[in-house]
Amino acid sequence: MDLKFKKKLFKELIKNTYKENKLIKDILAILRKQESYKICHWPKQIKKLLCYNKSEYLIINGLIYYRN
Repeated sequence: MDLKFKKKLFKELIKNTYKENKLIKDILAILRKQESYKICHWPKQIKKLLCYNKSEYLIINGLIYYRN
């Protein structure tokens, strides 16, 4: 029972972060645009924060994943 409670809290924390965090919203918007247009590089403000190529990130079920 305790494990289910923690799992639910963790999912809620992630869900709330995706709703409230501006950086995450910006990254999602760029990755979604990439599907329609050929955007090759991160914008400068995001590039400073992320060390990996944009092609290494995926959106799966509305969440950002890094593929290694």
